[in-house]
Amino acid sequence: MAELCDNKSVGMIITDGDRLLMIDRGNYPRCKALPAGHLDGGSYPEMAITEVSQEVGLEVPMRDLLLAFGEMQSVDGIAIGNPCKREGGSNHKWRVYRLAGPPPTLELKAGDDAKQAFWATRDEWQHYAIRTEYFFSKLGLSWTEVGALTLAVFGDPKTGPVTDEEKIFYAEWESDPGLEPVWYYVLRMANFFDWTFQNAPVKKVAAPVPADEVPDGN
Repeated sequence: MAELCDNKSVGMIITDGDRLLMIDRGNYPRCKALPAGHLDGGSYPEMAITEVSQEVGLEVPMRDLLLAFGEMQSVDGIAIGNPCKREGGSNHKWRVYRLAGPPPTLELKAGDDAKQAFWATRDEWQHYAIRTEYFFSKLGLSWTEVGALTLAVFGDPKTGPVTDEEKIFYAEWESDPGLEPVWYYVLRMANFFDWTFQNAPVKKVAAPVPADEVPDGN
């Protein structure tokens, strides 16, 4: 039986000048991403620190965490329809923190869900974001339809791409992987991007698609 999802996720934005700390995800969906994971009973700030330690080998103090995405007034984060491999994992309540000041070290050690941890240059992380914009545009989706894009490109979390259309989209993605759709959404909402580099037409919408309206792929 698959592990039960707690439907709560936390991530971390860490920069070194114009460089962004990123990982190559080893599990569904396989994308360029930032350190993140489930809460699994911990608090958002505690698990942000834990995920950074486990995925990229950095030890960051809690006093250096600043909330970049999420609701200060709420116990939980903001709901996003992004599927994961766990049972019932069709959506997650997200909070994302950023690190105040420079990272404690620039040396990285990939682990846990990360196949590789690396410092992406500005040109690189912009390219990954533009690549994801391309797929939003190709499928006629708005940039808020995170779950719909994830399922279209990567298939159901339990099976991966199985239809001919999913296999075509996935093969195109694999040829030049982009930023994980949920991270595209989070970084855009957190005003991390300046959006001067967009070159793929993406429909603009005012509000995110409610998590309960995103198909779970079951």
